Amino acid sequence: AASLVRKEAHYRPDGAPPFRARGSRRGDITAQGRGEGRGPGARAASLVRKEASAAAGGPPGRATSMAAAADDEGPPFSSSAAIFRRFSRDDVSQWTATKSSAQRAIKARILDLYPRLAPVIDDILPKKSVSIARCANFIEIVLNGDNEIVFFSHDGGPHLPSLRLLHRYPDMMSRLQVDEGAIRFVLNGANIMCQGFTSPGGDIPQEVEAGQPVGIFAEGKEHALAVGITAMDTAGIRSVNRGIGVISVHYMRDDLYLLPRLER
Repeated sequence: AASLVRKEAHYRPDGAPPFRARGSRRGDITAQGRGEGRGPGARAASLVRKEASAAAGGPPGRATSMAAAADDEGPPFSSSAAIFRRFSRDDVSQWTATKSSAQRAIKARILDLYPRLAPVIDDILPKKSVSIARCANFIEIVLNGDNEIVFFSHDGGPHLPSLRLLHRYPDMMSRLQVDEGAIRFVLNGANIMCQGFTSPGGDIPQEVEAGQPVGIFAEGKEHALAVGITAMDTAGIRSVNRGIGVISVHYMRDDLYLLPRLER
């Protein structure tokens, strides 16, 4: 009995069951695109350990260069890295033609995030031609009348633009720039470390709060390489200069970028 108690204390330090399932229930998706269902106690304990490590000046996690992102360190919130690393038409489970009221609500949410799109929002999402594709892993994709992928959301999170839309409207959202050395890591779907923005060649041209959508641009490149969510505000990226600064959600070369349209 004492042995069992010791084992229980070892495997369940926060009282949560030692359950760890991949891709079987809602949870974080790592940079490798795998799902991990974890109980709330385990997730909270993980976040506390990360915050304690950062406060103590500990290492930010595995990284192959200062500008690269740590593939094995998850975000402290539900938005996750590289959700389209593996994606195809077969992942769509339901198609919905939206009513006028639903279209107005979608446009309102998009304009709250990207007010610069106000003059062109009806060009992007013409009236009576907006549909929603509901997909595996709690992904929803917004399509226009040509079945072009224009926005998507994950697990009830904010609407993020497809990279092809961001290339058409590069000033639609806040942007951050990584140095040249980070480019190959961004194109592999890695999260972006703070040093990628603060090292020579990186740039933080504007202040952005934590949890906000950003376009990831690169030194010497015209078009955005990725779309992500800030893991900390830009003031923290400068001052802490350690750990993950932006969660990469959608990047060039992922399956969403290679599938610009979803045909029924």
